[in-house]
Amino acid sequence: MSAQVSAVVAASGASKDAKYVDGVAVFTRTKGGLMYEASVGWQQFKFRKL
Repeated sequence: MSAQVSAVVAASGASKDAKYVDGVAVFTRTKGGLMYEASVGWQQFKFRKL
């Protein structure tokens, strides 16, 4: 069994690079916020001798 928790708090900012793909340029700008994630994993194995 495994478990993981992570969190990121972001201040305001902007991206330094703009991606230009298929005639479209994408700029991102963050105002600030919180991103969080939690996960739980489980694996179970059965072994039967033949």
